[in-house]
Amino acid sequence: MITSIELVNWKTHGKSTINFSKGTNILIGEMGSGKSSVMDAISFALFGTFPAIKQRRVNTKGLIRNKPLQMDKASVRLTFVVGKDTYAIERSLGLNDAAKATIEKNGEYLQSQPQRVNEEIEKALKLDYDLFSRAVYSEQNRMDYFLDLSSSDRKKQIDGLLGLDKFALAGENSTSLSNRIKEMVAETEKTASGFEVGKAKSELDSLRDEHEKLSAEREDLRERLESRSMAKREGEEKLNEMKKAYSKKILLSKEIAEIHSKLSTLDSEIKKIESRLGAAPENLEGKISEFNSRIKLIKEKEKDLVLKERKAQENLSRAESELSRLRKDMEERSRLAEMLKEKDAAAIDASITEKARQMEELEKNLASQRSSREEGEKWATELEKHMGKCPVCERELSSEMRSKLLSEKKLIIENAKKDILATKASIAKLKDEIQASTAESNRLKVIAERMKGYSEIEPKMSSSSELSESSKIVLAAIRADLDGARADLQSLLEDLSKLNSMAEALERKKGYLSEKEKMAPLLESRNKELSSITVDEEALETAQSRYTELNSEISRITTSIEANEKYAREKERQIASKKEEIERVERLYSEIKERKRIIENLAKFRTSIQETQTILRTRLIDSINEVIQEIWPELYPYGDYTGIMLAATPEDYKLKVKTMLNNEYAWEDVEAIASGGERSIACLSLRIAFALVLVPNLKWLILDEPTHNIDTKGLSKIVKVFNETLPRMIDQVFIITHDEMLKQVSNAKIYMLDRNKEENQETIVQEA
Repeated sequence: MITSIELVNWKTHGKSTINFSKGTNILIGEMGSGKSSVMDAISFALFGTFPAIKQRRVNTKGLIRNKPLQMDKASVRLTFVVGKDTYAIERSLGLNDAAKATIEKNGEYLQSQPQRVNEEIEKALKLDYDLFSRAVYSEQNRMDYFLDLSSSDRKKQIDGLLGLDKFALAGENSTSLSNRIKEMVAETEKTASGFEVGKAKSELDSLRDEHEKLSAEREDLRERLESRSMAKREGEEKLNEMKKAYSKKILLSKEIAEIHSKLSTLDSEIKKIESRLGAAPENLEGKISEFNSRIKLIKEKEKDLVLKERKAQENLSRAESELSRLRKDMEERSRLAEMLKEKDAAAIDASITEKARQMEELEKNLASQRSSREEGEKWATELEKHMGKCPVCERELSSEMRSKLLSEKKLIIENAKKDILATKASIAKLKDEIQASTAESNRLKVIAERMKGYSEIEPKMSSSSELSESSKIVLAAIRADLDGARADLQSLLEDLSKLNSMAEALERKKGYLSEKEKMAPLLESRNKELSSITVDEEALETAQSRYTELNSEISRITTSIEANEKYAREKERQIASKKEEIERVERLYSEIKERKRIIENLAKFRTSIQETQTILRTRLIDSINEVIQEIWPELYPYGDYTGIMLAATPEDYKLKVKTMLNNEYAWEDVEAIASGGERSIACLSLRIAFALVLVPNLKWLILDEPTHNIDTKGLSKIVKVFNETLPRMIDQVFIITHDEMLKQVSNAKIYMLDRNKEENQETIVQEA
């Protein structure tokens, strides 16, 4: 039993919670109030879809409430009970997010992936979406869905509902498989018929004989190879020993020759040293020490003279720099004096005073001119105000007199304005001239002040010249002493170099004599070792020739073995190929036999499938007709159709009603003779029968607008069925309707759904 559903932003619902009861649940409301949305939500919660989505009449974005504002996400939470277990499913979807799902059982989490949730639902309810959408859930105004289908589609749909399509599919698949196997058998027989197994086995025996002969030959060759290889190893060891001895003999001969050559070189070097030096000087080391002491003293003197030279050079540089600066000052003083001669500072100051006086006069004139203009403007204003009297004496003025006085005053004002502009221009010009003269006067004063700083240049020039000359004399004397010291130092260094060279030559002679003494016993040892080696070049060549002959013979034997092995591998390949060929043909005959057996079994299987399908269809149709016959009198309000049945033919299923024709009862197709309301009642009966027979464990039924096309009398019967009959047969019925007559179902739980569509408000759900 479905216990409750909660909708959040689902289609027109903002947040709606509906608690369902066992028996009949009726949702009543006007078109667009959100009734069908509740049933769509039940299907979506259970299986993640509903018919409108499957048929792509809506997309998931259209399920999220968008009036008056677009919401970001929507969710559906459904609670139902199966046996003693309570399940809660929640699914949500967003504008930019993938759909999510979770399922709980008795308050404990089960799954959170949509596909896994679907699997849990199918396991708990023992039905899938297809069965639910056909047997349990009837879409709005689609009660007569099966009557609108073509015969082939109707048979396919009802077979699918009854589970019989699997038998037909199995039969078709077995026929197709049988035909394919027959084709394979024919192809295999054709392939196998062109192969002679006896001839192939004879060829295989011949190949095996040849392979055995090759194996015997290869064994003989390997024995010969082992014998020659042993002789080669022995010869190789002896040859290597002779090569080592002969190599050592060559090395000893070279080493003895090198010793003789080195002794000769040492004697030659000793004679060269003796001929160049003659007798060794007395106290050579003492003389070298004396020269080193004298060189040290001269280097210290040189260092002192270098410091003095640097100081004298610094004094000379300072004196020369001061002289250069004083010469530049003298040139600057002369330039400034010339500038003072060109300008008369007193005349410039007098000019500034005169122009200041003139500007003061002009400013007084400007004030007078402004006063005259203001006076004229005042009179003109007064004349304009007092149209008939003089503004001063208030005597009567004629219009001609007033106009004349006003014209005169305006002329005075205009002349005053022109004078003011001219005076302002003169004042501005005088200001610019005074400013320029003042700047020039200040510049001359700065020059005169700078001239005072150059008053003692001549004495300073004399003092700096004397210092420069004396510094040059001192520097020349120091440099002369430094040159003498450096000349003495160079002479001593040359003499010392000669003494050091002589000492070095004597030391080398001593080393040469020591080396000769060490080489004498080494030469004697090497000569003795050389005389002990008896291997000569002829014996070595004989051993090498024998080794080469053995190596060539081993190579020939190895080549023969490789050729034998290659030929044997080819025979092995041919044997394997021939064996494989024989085995393949034998497998082909075995496959032919096995496939013929499979074809026979498939024929038996098809017969069993057809018989089982016929029996099962008969039993299911009988069960459906048993239920529909029970429901029909309860639903149909008239007496012209006394019975109803679902008839099965090989090509179609026909819903038929029993009626009187030519004074005899006959079964006629509903779609051929029934009105719209009669079709609806017939299909409602079929829907109820499907729900009870196909899903006996669930016993749910969802009907959307089941009263479509049904008249008042028919509605009265339906109300009675919903009130009395269906609650006995089906655990839970959900009815979606706009027909308030269904409020008369007294045992039903009624939900009223309302929505202000003009203002795009959300659905409101209330229990009646």
